[in-house]
Amino acid sequence: GVGVFLVIKSVRTRRPSAIPRADREAFVEATAVFSGCRRQPQGQPFKGGDVTAIFGGIELDLRSAEPSPEPMVLDVFILFGGGEVRVPPGWSVDVRTTSIFGGVGHKIADVPAAAGAPRLVVNGSTIFGGLEIRH
Repeated sequence: GVGVFLVIKSVRTRRPSAIPRADREAFVEATAVFSGCRRQPQGQPFKGGDVTAIFGGIELDLRSAEPSPEPMVLDVFILFGGGEVRVPPGWSVDVRTTSIFGGVGHKIADVPAAAGAPRLVVNGSTIFGGLEIRH
């Protein structure tokens, strides 16, 4: 019962997917349920995304993405699964996640980001799963 409550609460509080048609290419949407999913955005400036892994895995490679000038927001939900986000060196990453019997590994070098560096904000939940952020 608690698990169902947490999943429903997470789905209800997520950002609406009312993305303007012109910006759809700038956002990543990926869902892996009992499977795996890999995304590597290229081209338009990356603005953010929404990734969900339930008993599955997500791999998001942003190393070749063109960063947006405003902060990029990535919403994650991981339930009994795993995820990996790769960012280019020099990006500032702000992790704002909630973990329940799970965790977020922030494996980026402790080198301070330069002023005006691209900023990625990671929001979401990991429940009995994990998320790893690395170069």
